[in-house]
Amino acid sequence: MVRGKFQDTSWFLFQGKASGVSFDPQTGKLIGVSDIAKKSFTDRLEWQIYQLHIGNFGGIFVKILYVLIGLTPGFLSVTGAMLWLKRKNKIRHK
Repeated sequence: MVRGKFQDTSWFLFQGKASGVSFDPQTGKLIGVSDIAKKSFTDRLEWQIYQLHIGNFGGIFVKILYVLIGLTPGFLSVTGAMLWLKRKNKIRHK
């Protein structure tokens, strides 16, 4: 199987390895062509959700953005704990 993007694939969430061409390993004959644009709605939707989940569109900028968004809950918990401790210490000293 050789996976990749077909030339007529224009939708950005169908990029990557959604489509492919299969060959018989013994004879080299073409077995079949799998074009994501021609698959069922559920198969296309599943691939698009997967692409959105892993951030595999839009280049390196989107991947960096996904990392920063993923780190946000950790930063919020640490800074929230720091603010809570600071407030707790002020109350204790009064």
